[in-house]
Amino acid sequence: MENFFKVCGAIMMVLFCAVLGTALFHSCTDRESDREYYEDLIEDKVQEVLPDAMMQMYTFTSATDAMLYQQERATQKSTEDVFLSMTEKEVADVSTVLLKKLESITISDIVNEYRANRRIYSNLPPDPLQIDEPQKDRPQEPADPPVATDSGKQIVVPLKNSQQ
Repeated sequence: MENFFKVCGAIMMVLFCAVLGTALFHSCTDRESDREYYEDLIEDKVQEVLPDAMMQMYTFTSATDAMLYQQERATQKSTEDVFLSMTEKEVADVSTVLLKKLESITISDIVNEYRANRRIYSNLPPDPLQIDEPQKDRPQEPADPPVATDSGKQIVVPLKNSQQ
């Protein structure tokens, strides 16, 4: 009888360890989804609290300071609104033009260029010619520059964009 209790006790201990191990395993695998949930929750709360904190952070010592801050914020908001209202194609077109002139660009650069040339960017054809890709309709430049002869002498006429 004593062996029976020992065997039952051992079986119960094994079952208890199996249940405990399974519970621990599942709680660890659910941690990743819990982490994502809490990160999203914290991010949402920060987005709710941040504007209020930003408004309380600024203190002004004169009406002029308050008016200057208001003008600055209005300009920033206007720039952001224009940028967000641009189509993807317009952003791509304006960015392409600016990156040919500048090494890096800002949102303000994009918006200022777009505002200055809005009619141009709004009326571009839907599929503009890709500069980097040769087009079927465009004539290709010859590989060698044209050669003209003048009384037996060869004169090499350089092309516009040829590198020598």
